[in-house]
Amino acid sequence: MIPDEDGKLHVVDVNPIEDVVEPAFNPETDTRFMLFTRSNPTSGQQITWTSASIQNSNFNPAHPVRVLIHGWNSGLSSGV
Repeated sequence: MIPDEDGKLHVVDVNPIEDVVEPAFNPETDTRFMLFTRSNPTSGQQITWTSASIQNSNFNPAHPVRVLIHGWNSGLSSGV
């Protein structure tokens, strides 16, 4: 049993799978980039792969950038 970010327990099978299984995670659709700035320190803006998304956000290339990467059972509301 492994807890998620809300404390709910999930059964995780540790036995190897003999059949080929398609991955449940698709990085192109399942990865989210959230931008937090001094203008929006508690509510992130989701950034997509388009230049318009970045241009319409609070991103300022003149400011330093820090990247935080969460693991598979962490989420946006998880503590750091």
